Amino acid sequence: MKREKRLKVIVISVILILILFLAAIFFSVKLLKKEAKSERYYVSDDVEFCKQIKFLCKPEYEPFSDDKGCGCRLIQNNSGDTSEKKTFCTEESRGADVCVELYMPVCGWFSSEIKCAKYPCAQTFSNSCFACSNNNVEYYTPGECPK
Repeated sequence: MKREKRLKVIVISVILILILFLAAIFFSVKLLKKEAKSERYYVSDDVEFCKQIKFLCKPEYEPFSDDKGCGCRLIQNNSGDTSEKKTFCTEESRGADVCVELYMPVCGWFSSEIKCAKYPCAQTFSNSCFACSNNNVEYYTPGECPK
């Protein structure tokens, strides 16, 4: 009798643990899908603070600012081809006082007004903040510049 009771308790405990485990997996997947579908997210809701900072966005996202603050938004019509992922420097991105020392190399492509002796008319920067801080850069693409 005692043995049957213990066995029942063990079986019920295992079932409860299994239910909790499956629920955790379900909600984790649901949260990841929600995050993946998010078209924009805010880094700060302080407009004045946004004017002073430069931040990096996840791949496939670009910085933006509006009257609610600043953050990252999904790049529309992104083909997935790195050569097509041009991110143009905005006035906000040029006005950063400080850049984070984070190595996520980008190729900063110079404005057509800049004349170069050879291709590419670009320079590799450690990240997008440093690229857009250079007034010669019109836009950047992910990764180092072609040789």
